[in-house]
Amino acid sequence: MGMVTTEQYAAIANSWDFSPWQTVADLGGGGGSLMIAILRAFPHLQGMLVDRPASIEAAAPRFANEGLASRCRLIAADLLESIPAGAQVYMLKNVLHGYDDEQAVRILKNCRSAMPGDGRVLVIEFVLPNTVNRVDPELERCLMSDLNMLAVTGGKERTEVEWARLLERADLQLLRVHPVPGDLVSVVEASRSPSP
Repeated sequence: MGMVTTEQYAAIANSWDFSPWQTVADLGGGGGSLMIAILRAFPHLQGMLVDRPASIEAAAPRFANEGLASRCRLIAADLLESIPAGAQVYMLKNVLHGYDDEQAVRILKNCRSAMPGDGRVLVIEFVLPNTVNRVDPELERCLMSDLNMLAVTGGKERTEVEWARLLERADLQLLRVHPVPGDLVSVVEASRSPSP
């Protein structure tokens, strides 16, 4: 928690257009670096940082020191149980790779329940290629993370096809994958699935 600086998250904050939205929630946002980067980049936004009680308690002084306490609600919650309503965009950065598919779908369904009809879910994670056919040191880091997640948490890194299937199981649809310049992660953008 809090190990990555706000500056290191600037590329993520600028890789997706937050300007049309009013409130963004960072689920499992730890020390708040990503939320702070987004609030700095988009001064009109309000934020919600949602995490376990210890993380929220540790993040509070940081938002006060940044002068952002009035723009970000800090909320303690268990993402597997419920997610607070009140945002149009719900972000999960490096959260779902720590969960197996069943738990990840449960969290995504909680996002769907909390978000408005025109809202978005942003999953910010590695997006593995469907096939590995070349030597690539950056891809090797992603694959090692995949093995680590499997061994330590029972989770995994996923391909675009796997993300699409996971989202579909939560009645969400993948809209687009936005690569983050200079980073290994991508922003997987999803919305509610259209009604049948």
